[in-house]
Amino acid sequence: MFRSSAVGRYIMTCCEADMKFCRFVSLYNQYYNVQGEKWVTVTAEITVQYHETENIDIPLLRIVDLYECEPPEKAIASFL
Repeated sequence: MFRSSAVGRYIMTCCEADMKFCRFVSLYNQYYNVQGEKWVTVTAEITVQYHETENIDIPLLRIVDLYECEPPEKAIASFL
C-alpha cells in the first residue's frame, strides 16, 4: 500500500517576490511520521500520470528511500 504525500522545496526563479513552493506528488510504501517541516533526502522513481481534473500530465515520484538529513547551505533553490 502506498501513502500519498508531497515533497518539495522553495524555489526562486528571478527575485524574492517570485518565490514559490514547488512540490511533487509522491507515493511511499512505508509510514513516515512528519512532525513539522523536516529536511529529507529522497530517492525515487519518476513517472508521469494524467491528472484528470487539471487535464494535464504531472510528474509522480514513487519513493524508494527517504531519510532525514541536515538542511542544505541554501534553503531556497535558485536558477540564478
